[in-house]
Amino acid sequence: MPATPRPEPGGNRGPASLPIKAQSPSPPNRRTRWGATTATGLAGALAIAVAAQIALLARWSGPDGTSRFAEAVVALATGMLPALLWILAAWGLGRFAITLLDRDPERSRADRWLLEVAVGVALLSSLDSLLGRLGWIDPWLLWPLSIGLAAAAFWKRSFSAVRTAPTALPGRPRGVAVAALLALSPAIAVLLLAAVAAPGWLWSSEFGGYDSLSYHLALPKAWFEAGAIVPTAENVYGFLPSHLEAAFLHLMVLAGDPVAAAISTQCLHALLGLLTAAVLARVAWRILAGADSPHGPNPGAPRLAAIAAAGVFLGTPWVVVVGSLAYNELAVTLSLAALLLLL
Repeated sequence: MPATPRPEPGGNRGPASLPIKAQSPSPPNRRTRWGATTATGLAGALAIAVAAQIALLARWSGPDGTSRFAEAVVALATGMLPALLWILAAWGLGRFAITLLDRDPERSRADRWLLEVAVGVALLSSLDSLLGRLGWIDPWLLWPLSIGLAAAAFWKRSFSAVRTAPTALPGRPRGVAVAALLALSPAIAVLLLAAVAAPGWLWSSEFGGYDSLSYHLALPKAWFEAGAIVPTAENVYGFLPSHLEAAFLHLMVLAGDPVAAAISTQCLHALLGLLTAAVLARVAWRILAGADSPHGPNPGAPRLAAIAAAGVFLGTPWVVVVGSLAYNELAVTLSLAALLLLL
């Protein structure tokens, strides 16, 4: 059989062997830059709206009708700092663990951050429980641990621009979306202002925070005094795992006093509620952004769905009531929301 003639150099080699034109580097995505700037602006507008709502609500918190806004701001700042440190430490711990759970290369950076925090909350509360049972709850250990894990959340990480999945570009906000986002401010304001109130002062539906005072705060206070997580003969709940109560013990050790850390424990639970709302917003966004509408593409639908999902969650009275107390329910909702986002 005659040999097939070989093509001459530079000759026609057919469509499969056409030379590939060198591709120039793609220019920066202006829409992504706009989305990051818009997200920052909307977050600032929401923060201003929440502060205004807190100022309005603080006028009703005193018996003589005088404003308690300054006291609320101070309590919010002092109570939030230890809670934020704990959340950042959880984020740092979850940053290493999420690599084993999430292998999706198309996962947006915002989604990945939320998953890291949610997984970190579960891991750090479990670590607090383990350290407590070993009796390792001294400030010389928990302070460096908290700061080190919080620093790990930011180590060699770029926050210059939020890489967004192709199906979830933020886009230019519409008036309806902005109005819907600002409509979340009353629920957030009530949640935060109630979180800095003295335990047992609010919510007759919870009998003045009875569960918080007799269980969720009483257990870590007893553990703080005992120097370890031990079964409590006077409280049957002391025989349960109580991982979030172990996180409350962590805050008490950081504060050096169980009573001084009471507001921080409530702030931590409120932060878990806000994180749940953020994760649910991203779940709704991804579902709507990936759905094919029979009426054609609607770029505003995912944005409104995300705000609506967060609003329905935060606007539920049960969430505001339990979220502003030292309870543990919103750690469960955060885990469930993160599982939905992971799926």
